[in-house]
Amino acid sequence: MDSEFKVQLDYLSFVKMCALIGFCAGVIFIPLNFLQFLLIDDRSIDVAFMYLLLSVPLLGSFLWAFTGVLSYPVYYYLTKRVSFSYRGKLYVRE
Repeated sequence: MDSEFKVQLDYLSFVKMCALIGFCAGVIFIPLNFLQFLLIDDRSIDVAFMYLLLSVPLLGSFLWAFTGVLSYPVYYYLTKRVSFSYRGKLYVRE
């Protein structure tokens, strides 16, 4: 039996998803930022570790959540106007 499901996130879920993406991007880019610290800046390695391990993921999470707050009206408009839907089979495990 084929079914159709419409997919749309609410406001808080959208912002949480954006924050999670920003945190993961911050963690992924730690090695690149650390390389930048070693090659360009003359700061000590301890300062670089503290900056990279603490502030980059948190700052990325905050900035992406803020972007999610600003972009939610566009997302809401597009999901209402364009039907993002999944057509396929639904399997339920019991």
